[in-house]
Amino acid sequence: MTAFAKPDFVSFDTFDAFCDIYAARSNFQKVPSYVVLSPSRRGNAVSTQDKHVSQFKRRSEAPFFSDKNIKDLEERYLSKISKFTSMLPASEAGGESGSAWSKKRDMSDYTTWMTLDVITDLLYGETLDLLRSDKYRWIPNAFRMVQWRNLICMNYPTLLKGKMDRILLWPARKELCQLQNWTYGKSRDEAYRGEDETKPNLFSVMKSAEARRAGDSSVDGIVKDIWSESMFLLAAGSESTATTMSVTYFYLAHAPELLKRVTAEVRSAFIDAEEIRSGAIFDSLHILQACILETLRIAPAAPNTLPRVVPAEGAHIAGHYIPGGTTVGTSLYAMQHNAMYWDRPDSFVPERWLARLKEETAKEIAATASPGFAPFGMGPRNCLGWRLAWAEMTVALARVLFLFDMRLESDAPCCAKRGGGEECEPDFPGYITMAAKGPYVEFRRRQDEAVVASGECGNPRRRSGPSVAT
Repeated sequence: MTAFAKPDFVSFDTFDAFCDIYAARSNFQKVPSYVVLSPSRRGNAVSTQDKHVSQFKRRSEAPFFSDKNIKDLEERYLSKISKFTSMLPASEAGGESGSAWSKKRDMSDYTTWMTLDVITDLLYGETLDLLRSDKYRWIPNAFRMVQWRNLICMNYPTLLKGKMDRILLWPARKELCQLQNWTYGKSRDEAYRGEDETKPNLFSVMKSAEARRAGDSSVDGIVKDIWSESMFLLAAGSESTATTMSVTYFYLAHAPELLKRVTAEVRSAFIDAEEIRSGAIFDSLHILQACILETLRIAPAAPNTLPRVVPAEGAHIAGHYIPGGTTVGTSLYAMQHNAMYWDRPDSFVPERWLARLKEETAKEIAATASPGFAPFGMGPRNCLGWRLAWAEMTVALARVLFLFDMRLESDAPCCAKRGGGEECEPDFPGYITMAAKGPYVEFRRRQDEAVVASGECGNPRRRSGPSVAT
């Protein structure tokens, strides 16, 4: 199926078109308006139209996001997950023990605070501590405003050329300036601070690479390049992962029987929350992994069309000849909701993944583009940090299910609006990346056994619950 979004823009929703446009072999160039994704004229790995510059930046950063390095960084992101879980169970009375339910938690807030704490630590070597302090909690909302502005400007580049975005999109422009000033100051400070060999960070990797590309080691000459790169990584490394987690909580909270099954599966596999890490045991949690895969299908991190320009000689896309100069693209959201590939495409049906999980791990499925499913993209510009995102969200989701009982807030607005026979749908506006709102969930310490405090999470010390057949 094809749809003409504008006279010179054709959007597709099939996997064949997705491969033709975005695969490594394609010769489609990004539209000039990608410049909106960079805070300066110095493009980052995503905004630049120059494939050689993009490839250089990606090659420089790739080792930091490798499986081996993510494993080496495990204790750093696990410490943020522990803080995240410690924030959830406090009751209305302020205590954390007993059978009292917590105040309702906006999971989009809590997951975003956690993922931003992780990415700032890995990027700069220090955390903003959003989970404990409200000093920098303006940043997530600022990023959402900027993503909204960027999507509009990318699709209507006339706003940029005439600088009309400064007037028509003033609220987002104000947030953009605030973010730019903060990230530039952070990049400059880190550039002059020097390296901490005991706590490696991505900023040092990028600084060294940009110095080599520039042919010198002048810090002043590379700060803007690092600034442009780090601002994008902060948004991409937090919002997308947080949205996947929030939407997963939404569907689990709306399906009590499924929640019971996945909770029993997690609790039967581990004795202690600290055991819950990426690895072979985690790969056996098929119900949980099916839920995560289904969330990635329903709410892909980059849902909208990523526009490309057809070469001058024209090209065939999914069997259709498209003239040169035409803007084209495939929406991940549309493709992953295409009835050609999925039965009940708009419904949350994690069971659809169980047969495939007997042959492959969920991580392998998510990483490899297949008909109707490519949550991390494909080709030379796929999501570079997908391994980190996978580690964060899978471990955090499993630890929460292990430690706590959870339920949807009473009188949830989505349920009140639902008509007879209708399913509740999560609220996730699609900008450059998805940005979830809610759900509001209540927690309490798990009630199936006595819990013995251990460290920050208060981890149980006994295995409980039977395994659940899939």
